[in-house]
Amino acid sequence: MVTARRPALDVEAVDELCRLALHAARLGCRVLLVDVDPALRDLLELAGVGQLLLEAHHESEDLP
Repeated sequence: MVTARRPALDVEAVDELCRLALHAARLGCRVLLVDVDPALRDLLELAGVGQLLLEAHHESEDLP
């Protein structure tokens, strides 16, 4: 059995997500997070960047 290892939720993860969001914005796109771990959500809020990344809810399964 192969199990996927979860990435560490730390400042580096926040930095990478912010960089991704910046690149996406430059291309006219947005980053949409799905099933966000509560620890990551808290870390994003603590870093003051929670508003930069959108979070999809299960109701919006009709995403393109």
